Amino acid sequence: MPALGAGEAAPHPWELPAPPASEVRLGPGEVRIDATRVFEAQQTVTVASGTQLRLGPGASLVFLGPVHFLGQHQRPIVISRAGSEPWGGIALQGPGTRGSEWHSVELRGGTHPSFRSTDYPALVNVHDSSDVVFEDCHFADQLSKLDTLHFAYVQNGEIRDSSFRGSPEDAIDLEYSSVGLRRVRIVGAGDDGLDLMGSEVKLSDSVIIGAVGNGISGGEESHVDVQNSLVADCKVGVLAKNAAQLALSGSLLFRNATGVHTYQRTVRYAGPSEVSANVLFVVGSSSAAVDRDDRKHDRLDQGRVLLDLPQRGTLDHVLEDVLELSDWEQLPSWLEQQKAQGSP
Repeated sequence: MPALGAGEAAPHPWELPAPPASEVRLGPGEVRIDATRVFEAQQTVTVASGTQLRLGPGASLVFLGPVHFLGQHQRPIVISRAGSEPWGGIALQGPGTRGSEWHSVELRGGTHPSFRSTDYPALVNVHDSSDVVFEDCHFADQLSKLDTLHFAYVQNGEIRDSSFRGSPEDAIDLEYSSVGLRRVRIVGAGDDGLDLMGSEVKLSDSVIIGAVGNGISGGEESHVDVQNSLVADCKVGVLAKNAAQLALSGSLLFRNATGVHTYQRTVRYAGPSEVSANVLFVVGSSSAAVDRDDRKHDRLDQGRVLLDLPQRGTLDHVLEDVLELSDWEQLPSWLEQQKAQGSP
């Protein structure tokens, strides 16, 4: 215990003993959580494979320390509502959550969490953290008109082998974060598929379909590297704004109203956006393949776009491995099937 010196009425906060570290284990089997539960920074939470987390009306999970969702593909962790009323959401808040991992998690329903004075903007939120991994996670049936997954001030994040279907607003919103995304599938976002602000992002082997807004929106000095991916049936395939830099390679922008759109809207982020391409196909755009409001031409800064579907031998990895198709003629019907599955 801290000792008091002459003239002291209370010990300094840093003299108080730290709470002891502890472990919390949830599951397997059904676990009901009727009210919002906050796990403190000194608590390490592990959720077993096969666990069914049933959350009550408005109930949320807030993690201030590391959480390990250890689902398996054949025995996923399922998070859903306990009754007829929607549950809240999930937040990983603060540097204590560093190293958290999500494996084989399915989220159904839900709205958004609130904690202290913070009203979070998405169903799942990761703020002020690092080295957080989402793998084989699947989001559907969201019940709030908000984003689905929101990262803010997160370093070395990873999202892979995961899907987002029927997001009411942005499927993934990244602010001032560095994140790698691989084998991500986004279908039917109500606004942007991938919305980026001040972030370093690499997207590969991924599919974004049917976003009401932009498939990929890179803004506010974001640096975005898109490889071996498909963006289809969106209002804008790829948007670059406010001094963002985007590099597109080995990818197809298909049947979007506008393939690539670039503009500058704010003086806070001075300087033009830059878009470069290496083997980029922009096919079937109903309005324009490239639309630049910031320049007096419709060309990219480097590289060029190809306006017809690829021939065999080009983009075969996207066709066969990412889309699992044998011929580009199958693409339109495949897209319709994906959008039907992605409807909320």
